[in-house]
Amino acid sequence: MKKKIPGNRYDFIVKLQKIEKIHLFEILSVCKKDNKKSTITNLNFLISELIAPILNTNDIHSTLCVNKQQAEMLFSKSLNLFNDKILIKYLEKHLDVDRGYGGWNSNFKI
Repeated sequence: MKKKIPGNRYDFIVKLQKIEKIHLFEILSVCKKDNKKSTITNLNFLISELIAPILNTNDIHSTLCVNKQQAEMLFSKSLNLFNDKILIKYLEKHLDVDRGYGGWNSNFKI
């Protein structure tokens, strides 16, 4: 399952993939200006606002291996989060800072 969400300066992809009994969850971002890409699941803002309340942990990697219930909750709450234009604006400010540190060169396809 994959949902693309357009932002102002970034596009976002909320992705949930099932491989056997494991569910993989991640949030990807693409900068509209230069097309640089990154997996942003482990961005502090997303951890505190979305992931930590569901998984009860701050030990987060860019791709999360979770159970079915956690996967469905993360996917659903992510879509709700990305429907809030004020939160997207705030997130994009964090992404601007994150891009300044480099490392935005992931090779995923949209």
